[in-house]
Amino acid sequence: MSEDNKKKSKPKWKKRLKIFFLALVILTIIGAGIVAGIVIGIIKDAPDINPTNINSLLNQTSFILDQDGNVLEKIQMNTGEYRTIVSINQMPQHLKDAFISIEDERFEKHIGVDIIGIVKSAIDNIKAGEIVRGGSTITQQLARNLYLSLEQKWSRKIQEAYLALQMEKVLTKDQILEGYLNRIFLGQGAYGVQAAAQTYFSKDVEDLTIAESAALAGIIKSPTRYALYQTIRPEDFDSEKHVKVGELDILGDKYIAVFNEEGVRRQRIVLAKMLELGKITEEEYNEALAHDIKESLKPGERKVEGISSYFNDLIKVQVIEALMEELGYSREQAEKELYTGGLKIYSTMDLELQKTLEDIYNNFTEILLGSPENIKAPALIKWRVNKAGNIIDDRNNTIFYKKENLLDDNYNLIIEKDSFEIADGNLIIKSPKLTTYMGNVDIADYYTIDERKNLITHRVGTLSLPSDGFSIGEDGSINISSNFLNKNPEFHTVDGEGRLLISEKYFSIQKEGIVQPQSATVIMDYRTGHIKALVGGRDVEGNRILNRATASARQPGSTIKPIAAYLPALDNGYTAATPIDDIPFYDGNGNLWPNNWYSGYRGIYTLRKSVEQSVNVNSVKTVQSIGVATSMEYLSRMGIINKEDPTKDNFVTSAENSANNDENLSALGLGGMTKGLSPLEMTAAYGSIANAGTYIKPISFTKILDKHDNLLLDNSPKKNVVVSPEIAYIMTDILRTTVSNGIAGRAQVPNMPTAGKTGTTQDQADAWFVGYTPHYVMGLWIGNDSPQIKLSQGSAMAAQLWRIIMTKVHEGLEAKSFEQPPNIVTLNVCTQSGKLATELCQRDPRGSQVRSEIFAQGTQPTEFCDVHVELEVDVTTNKLASEYCPEDVVENRVFIKRNPPYNPQEHNGIVPADYQYTAPSEVCEKHTQDSWISDWLRDFFNDGENEDYEGEDGYEDYEDGQFENNDQLDEYNNLPEEGSNGINGDEE
Repeated sequence: MSEDNKKKSKPKWKKRLKIFFLALVILTIIGAGIVAGIVIGIIKDAPDINPTNINSLLNQTSFILDQDGNVLEKIQMNTGEYRTIVSINQMPQHLKDAFISIEDERFEKHIGVDIIGIVKSAIDNIKAGEIVRGGSTITQQLARNLYLSLEQKWSRKIQEAYLALQMEKVLTKDQILEGYLNRIFLGQGAYGVQAAAQTYFSKDVEDLTIAESAALAGIIKSPTRYALYQTIRPEDFDSEKHVKVGELDILGDKYIAVFNEEGVRRQRIVLAKMLELGKITEEEYNEALAHDIKESLKPGERKVEGISSYFNDLIKVQVIEALMEELGYSREQAEKELYTGGLKIYSTMDLELQKTLEDIYNNFTEILLGSPENIKAPALIKWRVNKAGNIIDDRNNTIFYKKENLLDDNYNLIIEKDSFEIADGNLIIKSPKLTTYMGNVDIADYYTIDERKNLITHRVGTLSLPSDGFSIGEDGSINISSNFLNKNPEFHTVDGEGRLLISEKYFSIQKEGIVQPQSATVIMDYRTGHIKALVGGRDVEGNRILNRATASARQPGSTIKPIAAYLPALDNGYTAATPIDDIPFYDGNGNLWPNNWYSGYRGIYTLRKSVEQSVNVNSVKTVQSIGVATSMEYLSRMGIINKEDPTKDNFVTSAENSANNDENLSALGLGGMTKGLSPLEMTAAYGSIANAGTYIKPISFTKILDKHDNLLLDNSPKKNVVVSPEIAYIMTDILRTTVSNGIAGRAQVPNMPTAGKTGTTQDQADAWFVGYTPHYVMGLWIGNDSPQIKLSQGSAMAAQLWRIIMTKVHEGLEAKSFEQPPNIVTLNVCTQSGKLATELCQRDPRGSQVRSEIFAQGTQPTEFCDVHVELEVDVTTNKLASEYCPEDVVENRVFIKRNPPYNPQEHNGIVPADYQYTAPSEVCEKHTQDSWISDWLRDFFNDGENEDYEGEDGYEDYEDGQFENNDQLDEYNNLPEEGSNGINGDEE
């Protein structure tokens, strides 16, 4: 190549390079413009704020409204224990330093956004391959908590930075830090440092040490992981794995607080950072490390004020669940949004219905039994008491002590003088009032009777003893160490009667008590799934804690039969007319089981009548026929079984517990379940029948608006088909006649079609009625919190209360029938065969067995009854007549021919009530050929006194023509001679 050509090629290369850089610059400018535009757009969407009203925002409150938009409840935490606004001046400097050191070390220097912190955070996250630290400053975190949602989006991060810059322009660093430390969530339900100080250490914020302050600061990164203690149920406590630091009563449930070592590990990181930044000296650092956080922990009680009803409790639970499931919030985030997010929650409550229901419950005993002076204590209770007045069970074990037998006037625990001793300074107690469970010493409960003659039960907590302060002997005695007693001289005294008194300071007492029996009711619009009214207990003083309508599972008894046995059967080949034979049935060990509520067995009943009369044998046989798996499939369609996560429901599957579960005939046929079901679950399940076979998951709220009145969540209920409208209507009609014709007549709402089913568990521990009208479905349960105490009445009481409530609920509502779908046909059928009736069915000796029955098109019978048969029987033997039975003892009778046949000899002689109408299978043996001849002769000669007798030979002197016909003449001529055919004069 020539020199000239080389020179010409050089400018081309430079030109291309210039073009490339020019294009890059242009693209960069365009990209920056696009990004700037997006950022500006995002910033424009940021809410308008007024940082000067930060204090009011810290107290932002959510509201629950009824279906008409009226405020039902202002949701807020108890300001004494959950979140208290404290001044920055009340907070010790080392507390502020601890939070700044670990969360935002350049807080005092940046303008709201820390570029250095963002870069360092990005590098650390890249190195780790995951997000290990955030780049948000304290100001950004406060902006997010006050003004933004919890969505994990870049747009939110941009708005967060923008709002932080705005806040820094108006507020001082102290104002920002004060707001931040009063707003942050620090685990165990505590919002803000004052609430956290009370929750973990039972002290005020100004009294926190450096070690305690660093421990609280360490929680922020993950309140779930780094909370200083975790709460577990007593049954899960393992003294070898857990270190107990206290006990808690959280919304009525007992929990044990156990030390969380992770919190202390995180605390040490905070302390190291404080030392690194010069916030504390080496001496303070070492002193803080030596501080035993475990010994400092004194968990405070957690309570919620402002609860107006059980209904609102359910709303809060469902709101938290919806925020987690639909918007991806963590539980902590959801709880924070509920209590501090300024939400508007639109409930499904019908305020008038709720008031009606609560008014009835406020007069529960009087409505059922009348005025108190006519009531015998304890009202509605069937109890057993020993000579001392303590309530005992069937094995004579004490369930509840009479108060004066357990506690003295100052609520000190009484231990009888022969139940304890002091040896070598140790206190040794062996008393039935104290029992050990999972490393705890539980104290027995007691009862009182109130002025309305109600039984009141009182829970007593566990003895507050450190794990190293006592031991349990091989004989179950409790040995309290001298070391503990020396440190706690007020723990016990001995009174003048020689009884040991343990100070009430060392255990908790539920002095207000809980009235018994308890009850719960749910009313729902089954077409929408909207819960209209709900009560989870009766006569509860103070906070309403245990919601028995939703959280308490009890055995449903016979109310399980329609949903687990008969509805699935109707959808799998059975009809309302299908005959089921109530005859002896046996369990897997060959024992007669189950018993019916009546004595013995009644024989063939239709499916309809089996429901109407609540026949235990027939429901069990039906489940056995369709199969346990089929029954469970339908329960899953009705919300009883959660296939995706069985641990989330009350039904116990074999996968959860192979030895003790609900996959059996007892649970599915009789309601004898391991845990049981809640009234809400039962109400929704029955609602699926009422709603033409479609289950709708019950909801307590319809939508949530955020603090800016934007729609945060639209709560549309989940639906699924259980059975066809035709099958559901037939089940409804069966439940209707169960009330009108069956054993549930007490539930009939005046002038309103009523469908439903009673339920009673063994020994009347629980009483149920679940049913519906063309307007609402309602489930009602009555029982004692301790199932060992029985009710004075069974399901009749539940049905009566159900009618009282629903009668008030239906005042002014239209009386209309259940809506019948198309493809329902009506036929006259036989109750014994379930087939088309014949003339014989009308001639049943018990009366006509022809009934009009409804069927889904295509399931109606096409064959005629083959169970009723007409047979000739010998009335003297009640056996099938033979050719030799005299005509005057032979009758044509109508019988039922069982298929399969029933043989009493195979069942120890037990016969069902209708066995006498069963077709005989044996032929008369009384009348034979020989006896027939003998009888003929006897009749003919009438023992020698025949009025026509004339001859000495014993034969009548007949002339030709005196016989009525040739047959008589032939018989006469062919009479046997004496002695022939074994007949002789003596035998005759």
